[in-house]
Amino acid sequence: MKLFAMEKDRTDTLLGIQFWDGLTNRIISKGLEATAQRLSSSTKTRVGKVVTGWATPSGVIAFSGLTLEEKPLPDDQRPPWSPVAEIQEVVIHVTDHLRRFLPMSFTVRFPSRGAYKGEDISDLRGALPKSMGINLWSLATRTVPPGSAVIRSRIVMGKGNDQAPAAYALVRVRSAGSTPNPTFDYYGMADKRGILSLLMPYPVPEDTNQPPSLAQQTFPLTIEVFYKRDRSQLPPLSLNSVEKVSVNDQPHVDSEVPDLRALLTQKKALIIGTDKQNNEISSQSLDIELKFEEPFILASPNPNSRELVLRVKPAS
Repeated sequence: MKLFAMEKDRTDTLLGIQFWDGLTNRIISKGLEATAQRLSSSTKTRVGKVVTGWATPSGVIAFSGLTLEEKPLPDDQRPPWSPVAEIQEVVIHVTDHLRRFLPMSFTVRFPSRGAYKGEDISDLRGALPKSMGINLWSLATRTVPPGSAVIRSRIVMGKGNDQAPAAYALVRVRSAGSTPNPTFDYYGMADKRGILSLLMPYPVPEDTNQPPSLAQQTFPLTIEVFYKRDRSQLPPLSLNSVEKVSVNDQPHVDSEVPDLRALLTQKKALIIGTDKQNNEISSQSLDIELKFEEPFILASPNPNSRELVLRVKPAS
């Protein structure tokens, strides 16, 4: 019987990304579709083919096919990662087909050893528990997990009935709590229509001699909005001009999704309201009172009429 040598086939995966839901403190990969495409070093435009990531058993989304160095020649005896191609930038686009999280775009340096967790992206670590990956942001269509609070709003720019939405505005919730949690911070992000669904755990109740029952508990909170209308937040070169990735022959890439880094560093906007004399008032924050197990609808103050939107003046 003639014996044949076993074929050797090796692919080195040089980029893997881990996504994380800060609300449930879980790594998320199910339902996510992430694509990657290299950027040219000179013009920062997309080059080469679009690569779709695949979820590993550990929850990391891995990408293969970004460079020829991932596929060594049959006689190449070098161990993985020695050497690899020069450092490049890759633009990532993420979509959640389960409609829980906002789409997002960001760039990452490639190749990257180990799972990339957004170490060089401002992920608001002061407001969130220890990050296990790139933070995902809740959509209005997401089901509220049991025991979670929710603040909803539609955020627009300025006064009037037909104002433009404050797309991708960042909202911070702050509470002065009791020890050992003296300050509670949590963040949410509006979608491209300015629709906000800010899901968060309840703050630690204030210590009192005779605390109310949980059903009667209220939580004083301070709201701040960070928003800057800036087209430079958009990611490099729309996929529409290179190659579309499609699901069931329908393109799913939203080329208007801004760059995540830019969104997380927006400057504070003014919250606009009206006083009793119908004069415009503005402030850098808004105080509200959240009731246990009751969704809060966030709107601009107006003693003469019930507002249905939160009006802001973008940062200059």
